[in-house]
Amino acid sequence: MKKLLFFIFLAFVVVVWQAVSLYLAALEPKTAQEEVAIDTAKVEAGLQTINEVHSYYGKVAYQVILGITAENEKVVVWIPEDEGEIVIKKQNEGISKEQVITDLKAERNPKEIRSVKLGIEKNIPLWEVIYINENDRLTYYYSDFETGELLKRTTP
Repeated sequence: MKKLLFFIFLAFVVVVWQAVSLYLAALEPKTAQEEVAIDTAKVEAGLQTINEVHSYYGKVAYQVILGITAENEKVVVWIPEDEGEIVIKKQNEGISKEQVITDLKAERNPKEIRSVKLGIEKNIPLWEVIYINENDRLTYYYSDFETGELLKRTTP
């Protein structure tokens, strides 16, 4: 009986080990893209500190990097994953995440906000807010980074 339990435990450990290995291998290309984007942002925007890195998948995929320059300015850098123009903006040139949430709540009264992140479409920096509306439907809300003006609202 002890041998059977040992082999079951050993099989469980091997399955978990393989699952973790597979997961890490699947993440490797994304991690490599983030590292290249971070290096590019450091060179192009003079970032010294990286605060956040995330991917935005619109018509073109971008890596969005928030960081701080040597002059202590907070900067956002949008780097296309393939070819395209790198966009660099100071964070104070646009509205804050908190302001986007406040505007959305006042205008749409969402039941639940799922995510708020920076993105870009047609070289226009924007905020993408994903929320559950009053009819329990998933809704995408895009507002201009600089003005906060509604660009598009979609309910799939």
